Amino acid sequence: VPRRLIDEGTDQWEQVKLRLDSDVMSAAEYMTLSHRWANASVGKLTTINILQLVHMIPKNFLSCTFKEAIIMTRALGFKFLWIDSLCIIQDSIEDRATESALMHSIYGNSSYNISAIASSSSSEGLLLRKSVYTPIRVNILIDGTETAHIVRMHDTWNEFVTSSPLNIRGWVCQERLLSLRVLHYSNHQIFWECGQLSASEDWLDGVPPRPVPKIDPFYPKYILPHIIWAKVVKLYTRATLTYSTDRLVAISGIAAQFQPKIRSKYLAGLWEFSIATDLLWRVENTDDLETVYPKRELQARPSEYIAPTWSWASINTAV
Repeated sequence: VPRRLIDEGTDQWEQVKLRLDSDVMSAAEYMTLSHRWANASVGKLTTINILQLVHMIPKNFLSCTFKEAIIMTRALGFKFLWIDSLCIIQDSIEDRATESALMHSIYGNSSYNISAIASSSSSEGLLLRKSVYTPIRVNILIDGTETAHIVRMHDTWNEFVTSSPLNIRGWVCQERLLSLRVLHYSNHQIFWECGQLSASEDWLDGVPPRPVPKIDPFYPKYILPHIIWAKVVKLYTRATLTYSTDRLVAISGIAAQFQPKIRSKYLAGLWEFSIATDLLWRVENTDDLETVYPKRELQARPSEYIAPTWSWASINTAV
């Protein structure tokens, strides 16, 4: 389990508190939350308030999204929830570095990840109270027989999930790919994503087409892992980061998940065994692509050091 978890108690807000790993059973099941910090007004764990939050997390300390995530976690029968801003000491560089290195296990071992894709900030909650799309029921008369049909938007997944402000963030890209199961809360319905199926309330049998490459530890042996890695890098580099120095850090959890399968030395975003091929990366001009991601202008190489110049991570653009 993670080093810290939010203990939600039963149904009383006064029972919500921060629990340390020494107080939680190693086999405890938990959920995680992906959300936008936006104006950074979310409640944060610090070296100053950690003892207070271990005793109790005040209800007014929790944003609307955090409260609704706790309610949803309780409804699904879970007792523990992991939220980055409340489980990582935000004013400790050392703690942030330690926890960043554990992202692959934190999200990879969670039972479900709640993704607040409809909210532009943590103050808005999970499900926004406005409908932007509703399937339409129509009756069609064919050869004298009237049958009912449902007219649905074909590309709801890319429209509401892939292109959401949350999912074009670099850190969230990692959280999404590492999680075994994701519940995406949009502004009109809930979407489901796992290694076997991507579905929604109006596409229960699966949405067309298959959205993103999932990191499935049980994928068939004939699927070469370095090919999946190339797809992940392409997806990840189209996302954005607040700090360019996070370019390698924000994908390190995914790299750790790939390591046992690739069985090669990891070299700043590339792999030693396929280095000749990996070095053939090139800048991708998103203006020439049909993509739901926002168009990004080509940028000059950052003046500060991020990665070796032979690595795609050394530049802040899609590759």
